[in-house]
Amino acid sequence: VEGAIASIGWRAETVAAWLSLLARVGGPVDPAHVDWLAVDRVEGREYDIGLHRPWLDPTKPFAEIVLKPAHGALVTSATLTGGGANDEERWNTAEARVGAPHPARAPSRFEAKSPFDYPAHAEVLIVTDVKRGDLPALANAYARLILAAGGGTLGLFTAIRRLRGVHGRIADRLAREGLPLHAQHVDPIDTGTLVDIFRDEPASSLLGTDALRDGVDVPGSSLRLVVMEGVPWPKPSVLHAL
Repeated sequence: VEGAIASIGWRAETVAAWLSLLARVGGPVDPAHVDWLAVDRVEGREYDIGLHRPWLDPTKPFAEIVLKPAHGALVTSATLTGGGANDEERWNTAEARVGAPHPARAPSRFEAKSPFDYPAHAEVLIVTDVKRGDLPALANAYARLILAAGGGTLGLFTAIRRLRGVHGRIADRLAREGLPLHAQHVDPIDTGTLVDIFRDEPASSLLGTDALRDGVDVPGSSLRLVVMEGVPWPKPSVLHAL
């Protein structure tokens, strides 16, 4: 009975939110939010329509609900201060991203410098001669890069279909060179075990999607090359133009 009551209450709240959204159509503008209608399509077929109403500044509800009642909050990030011409601008950007300007008390700042000398020990290469959608060329590029690195490669994909297509084209070729290739969504092994195998076999390489992009630690020489076949960020929406 309690479950049914909770379910009905949740549905009532959902309907109330929908009514609130519909009531704003054609009404006065709310400077704190932005509204738009969107139609979702797959392969030219329209399957859903939605009325979206996000905050223009999502850190306001975050500061009100999370930061304000908390005794303290610690926000850490390796790239939080990215952007800006000087340290003050970078810190102002970081504080704006996490809602720090909204509470009455100013935040404390702390920065720990990286122990790694990236300019001296890292290199970034942008490949421009592989056409988008050319799976054979993409697979060949992956194979040549992995061979050049002698394994130790983490290949990241934005689509499972492309991952499987590349793996199917290059796995045997690399195996003949003594370079094992493992892949998420292909090998019947959980992601954690795949990472362990990759970490323990310096000549092996691993292909995966977003689950391998964040929170994976492979220290030492086991990881020597990271290859990304596409930018791993969502497509821009109306919010990106605001």
